[in-house]
Amino acid sequence: AQRVPQSWKLGVVRLLHKKGAREDPANWRPICLQQAICKLYTEVLARRLVRWLDANERHAPGQKGFRSVNGCGEPNFLAATLIDHARRRHKPLYEVWYDFCNAFGSVPFKLLWDALARLGVPAHYVEVCQGLYESAAFVVGNAADGPTEPILQRVGVFQGCPLSPHLFSAASSPLLHALQKLPSSGVQLSGDDRPGVSAYADDLKIFSGTKAGITAQHELVAAFLDWTGMKANPAKCRSMGVRRNGAVEADDLDLALADTPIPTMTHHQSYAYLGIGDGFDHVRRRIELAPKLKLLKQDATALIESGLAPWQVVKAVKVYLYPRVEYALRHLHPEDQHIKGFDDHLRRGHRHLLRLPKNANNEFFSPSLCRRGRSTTSSSRPRWSNPLPAHPLGRCSFACRTTRSGSTTATSCGTWSGT
Repeated sequence: AQRVPQSWKLGVVRLLHKKGAREDPANWRPICLQQAICKLYTEVLARRLVRWLDANERHAPGQKGFRSVNGCGEPNFLAATLIDHARRRHKPLYEVWYDFCNAFGSVPFKLLWDALARLGVPAHYVEVCQGLYESAAFVVGNAADGPTEPILQRVGVFQGCPLSPHLFSAASSPLLHALQKLPSSGVQLSGDDRPGVSAYADDLKIFSGTKAGITAQHELVAAFLDWTGMKANPAKCRSMGVRRNGAVEADDLDLALADTPIPTMTHHQSYAYLGIGDGFDHVRRRIELAPKLKLLKQDATALIESGLAPWQVVKAVKVYLYPRVEYALRHLHPEDQHIKGFDDHLRRGHRHLLRLPKNANNEFFSPSLCRRGRSTTSSSRPRWSNPLPAHPLGRCSFACRTTRSGSTTATSCGTWSGT
């Protein structure tokens, strides 16, 4: 009664080349395709598990992956808070970032079921999950000599399965609980708030206000990896130690995984954590957005020169360009001229697109939609206002007309250099 048909548990793996020599298996990424009916079933299971974890407050401390909350925002806010706290109070700070090798594909089944049981998940639900993985197999669909014979899956969660991220989060909960309970570790931010670990799925970061504390945390992570058989890539991990002896000084941690040293960062360097540079130097955090804005300018130019109707271009800018920079703006503090340059670039492009003269009043972009404007926000406003123009889809009825057949008439805009 708690089993699914065997045909649901047969996946088709497609190998996608990433980079490097095609003869090296490490340069290929396996993507497993499952039947749609199986994904629908596991989506129901995933929602029930998440509701149960939320209702019973069983989420692991610091784990923000695949939650309904702003998962990436909290770890990045905490990262900035740790740095600000250490700077203002002249405190030492020690941090380690881990890069796991094939984390989702290497988690043992036994760890999955034990972790669910430790969280108190009902036994019948655990049995249903076990039934999904019992005798599960996959075939490699694009092998050189055709599809392979079915290969039993003895480790790892299904790729692309709605339930897999939540199973992995449960599997990592014993480590996160143990890290948070370590005495004399973490950073004391307030009277009863002493975080020591931050995680988004398999992106793990530990931190402490003492060298002894971070060493104990690292030893616990290494022991967890040895116990589960999972592995980390020491070359892609990083550690950082900062002590205060009047001025800021680097303090090497000399940590290792499997006898391989973890590279040490200075306080002038940063580590790419959840899409944002994480490090002690705030100056780097201020200029990190400049390359991204340059790329977005190029994409905006390509959209304006694409030949799409004006309303299509405006909508594409709002839907596809702004979300890419909005996330970074939540956590970085770019220079004002960078944001203003991006704003001016788009305004020039929209003037060209809508056949407006160069001396057209910028106020056209500011009125609300009900007044036939664009409802945008200028980046030249004070810093406490939104520095990013919102550019919802304006009506711009004079720039494009709908013919009787329903098609949109728009003349060619020619070539626009963005100047």
